[in-house]
Amino acid sequence: MNVSLPISEDRTLEKGEYDLEISLGDSNTASDIATISVQSQDEPTLDGTYVTGDNPNADDNLDDIQTSSGNVVANGDQLVVVYDNVGFTGDHVAGDTGAEYNGWSVVAEESEAPPNQEPNPVNSVETHWDEENQQFIAVFDTNQDDLKVGNAYDISLILNASENRYFEASDYDDVDNNAAYDVGTQFEVAERSVDFAHEKNNNGQFEIEQQDDGTITVEGEGNAADGTSYTVSLRSDEANELLTQSAELENGEFGANFDLSNYEPGFEFTLNFENTDDYDGEAQNAVLVSGDEPAEASFEATDVSAPETATVGDDATLDVTVQNTGDAEGTTTVTATINGEEVSQNVTLDAGASDTVSFDLPTDEAGDVAWSVGDESGTLTVNEQTDDSDNSDDSDDSDNSDDSDNSDNSDDSDNSDNSDNSDSSDSSDDSDSSDSSDDSESSDDGTPGFGVAVAAVALLAAAMLALRREN
Repeated sequence: MNVSLPISEDRTLEKGEYDLEISLGDSNTASDIATISVQSQDEPTLDGTYVTGDNPNADDNLDDIQTSSGNVVANGDQLVVVYDNVGFTGDHVAGDTGAEYNGWSVVAEESEAPPNQEPNPVNSVETHWDEENQQFIAVFDTNQDDLKVGNAYDISLILNASENRYFEASDYDDVDNNAAYDVGTQFEVAERSVDFAHEKNNNGQFEIEQQDDGTITVEGEGNAADGTSYTVSLRSDEANELLTQSAELENGEFGANFDLSNYEPGFEFTLNFENTDDYDGEAQNAVLVSGDEPAEASFEATDVSAPETATVGDDATLDVTVQNTGDAEGTTTVTATINGEEVSQNVTLDAGASDTVSFDLPTDEAGDVAWSVGDESGTLTVNEQTDDSDNSDDSDDSDNSDDSDNSDNSDDSDNSDNSDNSDSSDSSDDSDSSDSSDDSESSDDGTPGFGVAVAAVALLAAAMLALRREN
């Protein structure tokens, strides 16, 4: 099978689209055609710097190494630097050894040179192209003589254009090392250290808390790589005993558990640790102290209230406000005694929270209702209902209904002149009704003299009628 591109063999491909022809055997007839796109090289980037104590080789897969992110490496550990987008996928020199791959290299040197000297280079760096993850990896071993404790170092991933067929070296003549790319970072080598993470008392002793079951946990921090193993030792001259436990760094911290149930708070001892790299810490004095009490809920009634009086049928409640004064959530039972009978309610409260529970007080009949909650007690007096119809004071409206002054219209009703129709209705026998109408004295209508006036009018009318007849 032949594959051909429309360019000469001694030229590198320019960026752009190219037609690709495929033919079988010696045939010049294309069996298939396609297009190939040539793009610019992505700029390399720093994936990260990682610390490990696994003594890796550069050829080790990073996924198989226990690492923690960081650029401060303790003496005795290794720094692993990982780069992405390094152009080995298209071409890399077969059989090339050392720190260079088709113009790519990693160089490191001291960040600050000694007085009147050039920065010391770092030669003990191993590099590796990770084909699977498409990453370029460099490993610095701090056990080498060219890496000094307390020094900082600059690292650069460099592409030398004069050593890479895809770059025109003349374009980079004015750049150090003819660098088409230069990706930099920095790391520092520190003295290995471990510290106990406990408070000291006035006597300079670490206070180690003893739990209820007699156990203690010795805790510490270290700057070595995660996975570094330590041996923590506890010695007592008083008990003539040495106890040891192994502990491993995780996220820069470790903890070792001991059973000291045979000893009481106040027991004194010394602490120390070492590891496989012959690191010995400095022995420290320590003393057992009682551990913190476990968090618990605690409750108290902060307010108790109830009415003193009520009427039969009214609603009445005994209200109890409860607060959790402890340092943990909890549930308590509030019990009240009402007329000699106990009633209870449960309430759950967060630490520091409060709530009010209410108990109904009976008001179905008159009398006293005795209640108590803890040390608080009282009595509710229930009174009989009053008769709503006995409102004599309110219904006694005699003063308002006494409208005698207004109803005394005797002057208006005295129409004797108008009623004198004797000429048209000569009915003296019928109209002379003084006997029947003269009932004013017996009709108690609250209008004195009304009946007398009517009688007088009737008599006057009769007299005038008789006079007219005589004439």
